[in-house]
Amino acid sequence: MRRDLGAMLAAGAVCCGGGLNRAAQAEFVEFVVIGIAVTNSGQQLRVYTVWARFNGPTDTLLNCFSFGSSTPGALVGFWHKDNADYNSGILLQEFGTWDPSTTGSVTLNRPFDSYLTVGGQASGTNTSDPDPSWVTGSAAGDSRGWNRPDLPNNGTLGWFNSNPPNLQGRVGTAPNTATDVRVGQFVLSAGHSARTMTLTVGYNDGIPGTPVRFGTDTFDLICPIPTQYFRDLDGDGLGSGADGTVVACSPPSGYVVVSGDNCPSIANPDQADCNGNGIGDVCDIAAALSLDCDGDSIPDECEGATVIAQASPLLAFGGAQSAQHTFGSLPRAYGRQPVLTVEARADLGGATDGVLVSLDGGAPVSLFVTDGTDCPANGDVATITLPISDFNALTADGSLVVRVTPFGAVSSASCTEGGVRVRLDYAGLPAGSDCNGNGQLDSCEIGTGAAQDCNGNLLPDSCELAAGSATDCNGNGRLDSCDLALGSSTDLDANGVLDDCSGEFVVGGSGYAS
Repeated sequence: MRRDLGAMLAAGAVCCGGGLNRAAQAEFVEFVVIGIAVTNSGQQLRVYTVWARFNGPTDTLLNCFSFGSSTPGALVGFWHKDNADYNSGILLQEFGTWDPSTTGSVTLNRPFDSYLTVGGQASGTNTSDPDPSWVTGSAAGDSRGWNRPDLPNNGTLGWFNSNPPNLQGRVGTAPNTATDVRVGQFVLSAGHSARTMTLTVGYNDGIPGTPVRFGTDTFDLICPIPTQYFRDLDGDGLGSGADGTVVACSPPSGYVVVSGDNCPSIANPDQADCNGNGIGDVCDIAAALSLDCDGDSIPDECEGATVIAQASPLLAFGGAQSAQHTFGSLPRAYGRQPVLTVEARADLGGATDGVLVSLDGGAPVSLFVTDGTDCPANGDVATITLPISDFNALTADGSLVVRVTPFGAVSSASCTEGGVRVRLDYAGLPAGSDCNGNGQLDSCEIGTGAAQDCNGNLLPDSCELAAGSATDCNGNGRLDSCDLALGSSTDLDANGVLDDCSGEFVVGGSGYAS
């Protein structure tokens, strides 16, 4: 049963709020308008959704009133596509209703229909009702109430939620957001003149017994140039068309005008992509496509390491014929275990069919014995993971020989584009990036503080000392050049030897003898 608004307000009726006993103060902030450009039934349209914004976690909209506009022509020209019997879901300006419960289809009607509401969704369960203002003033005698396409010009139009306990007007109750409650949708023709509307809302903080408060503000319906906006999932100011786009008059929440985010799921406003693979560095690291041993959000391959991704050509095999490929110029592995991928397209479906894979002539590993298929469209795939120490021992000479030997009645010649391909993937540690040969990336040791680099040349000081390219004559653990730069030592005679080192004597602070 729908109840009278005046009686409910007089009684202080609000929705729910069980268990809440704290004092609260609801506050209306402003109206928020989201406008988009759409086309329907051959008409270029502008659709505006209007929301009332509040600042409390349980603020509840109860009613809207004093709706009107001083803009000439602002009360006419609205499109309706509701499912009432007088326009039956046809897009019209001549007929329509502002009743949200008769909008009709979620996809065919609702997106193109003008309606008014106190929160909730435009559907048959919406409990928004008009107050008597729709048939008073200059519109007196209009028996249709709010079942009309235009807005009566009396400046007092109102509507209310006839069933507040259903939470329809509360923030956080879908489709309302955590701060915004929908109050209406207005559909106008593209190119319409701007119009400013005025509206007052009645609300409280959703706790029984608290007073109803009121707020008045204006909002504009205007869309001079529709713009395409892109969804920005990570909130870094850059969007991605793959995550969603919308053509709107202003950016909807979560959308931005700039597209091309190279890491849509993790905020990276700098769009750093040091390896130039089109994926943001932070996403490379998060997806384990790159290592980041020192945790500075820069992939290791941009700090001295390398990414090894070598693949053989398609190799024929079968019967007594093995396939063999040699991977060359291989640096040491570090950080994660190397992976060898074997992709075979052959008649491997027999119960006794399979292949043996050996590395540098070592003990073979059997593959595809139980899961092989005959001439698969995309090839049978198996992987072999190699411990770092074992891999580095095998590839000490910088190469790795992979041999694939079939057994059973196997032949790649039986398949279109048959053969086997092997691929090697791992994080490589070039000798020049591991100056002390301890299996750790130099930049990682420096970045984590495990090694010192006082002169900032990206070489551990210990390596410069070992190579004789730097000295530490006073044995304080810091390069002499750094002592000089810091001012902790002097070299008054500019002979490259610190004055406080053995054999250097300063006479009277101004002369020298050795």
